[in-house]
Amino acid sequence: MPAVLKKLFGSFAKNEKKKVRQIKSLAYSRIDASGGAGFTCVLNADRNHAVITLTDERIRDLGELFTRADDHFVIALEDLCRDCRIDRWNGFSGKNPKMLGGGGFALTISYADGKKIHAEGYNAYPKRYDEFSERMDALLRTQREKLVAEARKKKIERGVEGDLEYLLMQFHGHGAAGNDSYNAVIAESDLLINNFELSVRSFSGEVFPCGTSSLRCAIPNEKTNLKSFAEIMKKHGVIYWDGFDKKAEDPDNAEWFQLSAVFKDGRINAHGTAHPQGYEDFRTEFLKLLFETAVGAEKYAAEREEEKKKEAQKAEKK
Repeated sequence: MPAVLKKLFGSFAKNEKKKVRQIKSLAYSRIDASGGAGFTCVLNADRNHAVITLTDERIRDLGELFTRADDHFVIALEDLCRDCRIDRWNGFSGKNPKMLGGGGFALTISYADGKKIHAEGYNAYPKRYDEFSERMDALLRTQREKLVAEARKKKIERGVEGDLEYLLMQFHGHGAAGNDSYNAVIAESDLLINNFELSVRSFSGEVFPCGTSSLRCAIPNEKTNLKSFAEIMKKHGVIYWDGFDKKAEDPDNAEWFQLSAVFKDGRINAHGTAHPQGYEDFRTEFLKLLFETAVGAEKYAAEREEEKKKEAQKAEKK
């Protein structure tokens, strides 16, 4: 081989040798100062493959997310640690007690040669941490977006099961869609003291009488009709609505809705001025059941109030 080519290919081989994986495992956790949201990234690598595990507070309903990391990701991560001189962070343990709230981080790395690095801080960070954090975010962004999309798709396809424990439902008409407004919160009695809240502004008289009305009271679980609401949601496919967020072509003449439901084994969050499949039939049945539940709740609250008055009168006589 000519000397020039030998030199060229020899240099290439050396560069390739530098790219051999050095990190065996990495665990990085961060709590953001804004809103307290945070995430944890765990990487386990060996000669054959690397696996990333992500846990993010902003998408806690999806649980842990797993994916296989390719060589490019691992090499980029090692370059990042090398560029930011992570080896100088070992033993860092900072805290700023004068700052209220704020954020923090924890980083642990194990290398193939047995070396370990650990650093952590709360409102205190080692040199070049901001650069490390920004580049780490960029490195994880594509992985996270892909994992979240796949997990949400699976969750929507699976739907939710178990008992319905909490339900928030809102309908607000605009323009040609009318001006009716419905706001309801229904929950199990151990979640909220006043576990039935309703405010209605009806112009159409569609289900509720025309006018405005409101009710806020405590009712036993059997009066909430949560089981019946859950049956309606399953009947019309509402349990597959999670993540729905679409805008109508003419939002000024459409009804906006918001749904937030907590089941024993999952959550559903959906909203928009565009409507998912089954919306109209669900809305009709929901409002009818909501009216029946409101009538029963109001009656129960009035009876309880009357009982309290009688008890108070007996106490005064004694």
